[in-house]
Amino acid sequence: DNAANYSVDPITTTWKINKGTYIVDGTVTIEGQSRYTYSGQPITISLDYSGLDSNVAVVGEPTGLTATNAGEYEIVINLEYIGGDTNYNSTAGTIIIDWAIEKAPLIITAKDNTIIYGDPLEYNGIFDPVGFVGSDTSTVLNGEIQFSCEYSQYDPVGSYDIDFNK
Repeated sequence: DNAANYSVDPITTTWKINKGTYIVDGTVTIEGQSRYTYSGQPITISLDYSGLDSNVAVVGEPTGLTATNAGEYEIVINLEYIGGDTNYNSTAGTIIIDWAIEKAPLIITAKDNTIIYGDPLEYNGIFDPVGFVGSDTSTVLNGEIQFSCEYSQYDPVGSYDIDFNK
């Protein structure tokens, strides 16, 4: 055995143990629904914190609770550890909750239109968009509504369907 041929000087090293992140048990939920329909008015979400142990964590000021326009939103809640164990950092994590405002339905209704044989088609004023909310009007629409009809000038007298597409 060659171990007798070596001498090992004792060494000292230091272990550094960093604070951990406290994992908060429990939940934060939205009170009521998480999906709304656009109304033209701000929608503010209320949260239920009853699932959190307030003896070990407090909630910072959540962001993303209010929105007006249709879209997907996130509520971000930062938690702070307040328990007595000094082995944990004060930051206890982040909770993210998704919610949404869906687009309001808008119905385009075609008005009956009459022309005289030989006249060209004119689409001005032959439709009514219905379903705007709040103070919204047709001025909020982007683009143009596309019309199509199988009638061409000098086609036979009769009825022709007009199709609308956005």
